[in-house]
Amino acid sequence: MLTIVGGGLVGLSLALALAPLNIPINIIEKHPEPGADAKVRSIALAHGAMTIYRTLGLEAALMPLVAPIMRVHVSLQKTFAKTYIEASEQGLPALGYVINVAELRRVLWEALLAYPHIELLAPEQVLGLTEQQGGWLLHLQRGTPIATRLVIVADGADSGIAKLLNIRTQTQDYLQYALVANVTTSVKPQGIAYERFSASGPVALLPQVDGTMALVWALAASERADWQQADKATLITKLQTLIPGQVGRIQDISAIMTYPLALRKIDTHTLPHLLFLGNAARTMHPIAAQGFNLAMRDIAHLVDAIASVDSQEQIGKAEWLSQYWKTREKDEDRTLTFTDSLIKIFQKDNYPVTCLRQLGMQTLQLSPTLKRLFGLYTTGNLGRLPKLMRGIQPWNT
Repeated sequence: MLTIVGGGLVGLSLALALAPLNIPINIIEKHPEPGADAKVRSIALAHGAMTIYRTLGLEAALMPLVAPIMRVHVSLQKTFAKTYIEASEQGLPALGYVINVAELRRVLWEALLAYPHIELLAPEQVLGLTEQQGGWLLHLQRGTPIATRLVIVADGADSGIAKLLNIRTQTQDYLQYALVANVTTSVKPQGIAYERFSASGPVALLPQVDGTMALVWALAASERADWQQADKATLITKLQTLIPGQVGRIQDISAIMTYPLALRKIDTHTLPHLLFLGNAARTMHPIAAQGFNLAMRDIAHLVDAIASVDSQEQIGKAEWLSQYWKTREKDEDRTLTFTDSLIKIFQKDNYPVTCLRQLGMQTLQLSPTLKRLFGLYTTGNLGRLPKLMRGIQPWNT
């Protein structure tokens, strides 16, 4: 028996990736319906993450719901510095795919209903955990206690399980909030994603399947209240000064939502028979859309590890989990450092740093080798790829 605490995108994706191995799985989720924020928020699936879903047989369900990213346009406000990353340069059909969070969750949830050995317990909540030989006993709010060999914690950034276990978290507050909305622009997206670095914080615009663009603006925490209370016309006027001219005029904007931005990392990723994944393990700045895609790489490597055991008795043991995490630690450190460095580089506004930023961006634009490496990194195709990201089903090898 394996138990996943958290039925969000990470928990559901993991369950679906493990489903063909026929291991009994319980998914414990507090909220069976997605929150209002999920209907506003979109997520960028890197090429590697989409390959995982294709290998799991979800292509037909997902393709009508996703907008492919064929080009990423990166620029510095009030300068001529810019660079482009093209799917064709990377030899890929698309750099990534943008999908609404609620729609992706629905597809994953419905796909899991086909597996009788996977049980969705929702609404349900873990009130306590008791360590026992060979696993854990989970005490639930509504149901009877569950004995499980491996607990995979995927209950989000404010992890209830981490609190119950007194797991320490290192936090670096960016003093920013992400303002998220959907905007209608006079120029249709045409498969182009934009990242604009400005004095008011980085702004990302992602193409969506309905022709609108998903907006993520990292604004100073001190300005959050002003923009939450601003009327639509004022908000549009301000955003118009931040976005690239190629997007045209902002014609409309949806209701907005905001959430705080911080770099968080728990001190302990594994305990005997317990593993933290996704935002329960770490959160990062959305500047490069790496958080969920890192979690998908974790999932694919975990499926490889579980599929390759000689006996299910190995699953969850301390040395087995430690060995798994050693294969993932470098990727996590590299990704956290990458996103954190981008924020620090573009937050500084003195003249020497500004010149170096412009030089660095122009160098990237003129160097096919650097662009290739940058593309491999952001699409999730750098380093040793697990089987699901190579289109191979681990349960058939």
